[in-house]
Amino acid sequence: MGIESAKETIKIHRARRIGKYSQHKTRPKVAKFAYFPDRERIRLSHKKLKLPYGVSQQYPPEMMETRRRLIPIMLEA
Repeated sequence: MGIESAKETIKIHRARRIGKYSQHKTRPKVAKFAYFPDRERIRLSHKKLKLPYGVSQQYPPEMMETRRRLIPIMLEA
């Protein structure tokens, strides 16, 4: 991702994969960063990958439902 010495400087509390293993599918990965600036550095530098992968934030289901309801109202305004 073009981040120098990332292995030594970025602190991750935990990282794991979500879902059941399947030989023909890739599973999403979730990482919890120790520091907010580390997370933002990864999130903003993912565009350098040039791969079909994305980096996004994970929100609770309640927040996603609220956003889903409010997005049409925002677009209408």
